Amino acid sequence: MVWLAATDWSTPAPQPLPIVGGTDAGTCQFPTVVSMLVGGGSSMICSGTLIHPQVVMTAAHCLLPEAPIDAVGFGEQSPDVGAPALVIDTAGCTAHPDYATTGSHDVAFCVLQSPVALAITPLLAGCETSALQPGQEVVIVGFGSTFATVDAQGEIETIEGVGTKRYTTQIIDGLDGTIGVVDLVGPNGSQSACFGDSGGPAFVRLADGTWRVFGTGSTLYDPGGLPPPLLPGNVCGPGAAYGNAPLVTSWLESTIGFDLTPCHDAAGVFVGGPGCGDFPTEIHKVHGSWADGCASDAKAGGMEVCEPFAGPFDPDPVGTDDGGTDDGGTDDGGTTGVVDDTGDVTTDPTGVDDGSVPQPQPDPPPPVTTTGDDGTSDGSGGSSSGGVGAQGELLDRGCACSSESAHGHATPLVVVLVPWWLRWRRRRRFAAHCLRS
Repeated sequence: MVWLAATDWSTPAPQPLPIVGGTDAGTCQFPTVVSMLVGGGSSMICSGTLIHPQVVMTAAHCLLPEAPIDAVGFGEQSPDVGAPALVIDTAGCTAHPDYATTGSHDVAFCVLQSPVALAITPLLAGCETSALQPGQEVVIVGFGSTFATVDAQGEIETIEGVGTKRYTTQIIDGLDGTIGVVDLVGPNGSQSACFGDSGGPAFVRLADGTWRVFGTGSTLYDPGGLPPPLLPGNVCGPGAAYGNAPLVTSWLESTIGFDLTPCHDAAGVFVGGPGCGDFPTEIHKVHGSWADGCASDAKAGGMEVCEPFAGPFDPDPVGTDDGGTDDGGTDDGGTTGVVDDTGDVTTDPTGVDDGSVPQPQPDPPPPVTTTGDDGTSDGSGGSSSGGVGAQGELLDRGCACSSESAHGHATPLVVVLVPWWLRWRRRRRFAAHCLRS
């Protein structure tokens, strides 16, 4: 990694949280999530998702002519922190053309030089897209940083934790079809994506237990009114906007020449067929090994399913232990939505398994407009017009900065996750900067 600003090494660095506020992935958890590599496969620049044995989806802003993505890494670590389980060279990468002209549809793909034998989690398609509604819980995964700070001028000072696969849950806050993003928020202001998670997936689980991928990590998103970060100074944690890949499925398929929606035709109509079905249902759990291609017999699919699962993870059966290795074989007493290292969500907030029926998670409270002076996230003041603030200032550092709307909410903080555009909005001021790994 390259530090962009001088660091005071006499001050102990804050201890980072996972993904921000998530969980380190165990062996073969979310196996199709990859690190996007540059420099002959020696270093990570972004995250991505295998959506076909020979195609990886990522974000358009991850494609830099001066730092081309030349390989992808499978496993739980990127080369920056350890040895990937597998590294495959790319044959070429292509960004959606709208990103260069309007900043919309932050989606791209890379074709691999050879196919990978992993069970694919397909793209969300057809009526499945109705699952993308405000209040729906989803999962984001990536190899990004856990902590990042900026100085008073908006310059990034520190980035920590890049290179380990992590995951966490998010709640859909809204959708913007104009620029093609899904806005996601965490529950506490310290649980979301960060730099390096760019291009990484957002997953939603359907009612039959199978999963679909729909997003590419694009920018940080802060609707305002959330609690201050658990680690002071961390600009990551409130939420993130993800490119809405189902909006550009026809472009992906026509450009690549592969069928990426095996249950649906080009118009999004469910057609079934030989390739529809046998989709993995336990990608969120530790399973198999990389030696056997993360094989799992837990599969489903083949029928049209439009409704989402009650929650991304299997809830603990009523009155039983969830079997997580972090709880020593007893009910871990976590609150609903806390994910243990097996991928299960604990449901008993009391710490004693009382056999009560797990309750669904409530929708997050509506954004509260604040001034930011009380330490809460600041989504107030000024209007956003194409990413230009009230002062009309947008500092372009030569990295093809693109615009971002307010998505119909309180004006969000928007920071491209990597290569790492920072468009930092606070107290009516906007700036744009480049950051590369």
